[in-house]
Amino acid sequence: QTCRTQETWDGMVAAFTSQVFSTKIRRSVKLREAPALGRTIFHHDPDGNGAHDYLALSGEVLERLNVKPVSQVASESSATRPSLVVVTNEVQHG
Repeated sequence: QTCRTQETWDGMVAAFTSQVFSTKIRRSVKLREAPALGRTIFHHDPDGNGAHDYLALSGEVLERLNVKPVSQVASESSATRPSLVVVTNEVQHG
């Protein structure tokens, strides 16, 4: 982290306290390449730091929203790459 990045982080934490997520997205060449190629980081570099960081952030968001990730609802036997799917407790009528 650069000194300026740390100053920015410290300022955000001071101003917004508990509203700031603890997950940090690390810089990565692959993160910059993915949108240029029209791909998500999960398709471009699924095992890289960027994918892991964004997956951790999505987990933190779901936790704050008190929503179970689909991996806890559905069987985890699937070999597919992760995607962000939200399962709610709402009942659908129809």
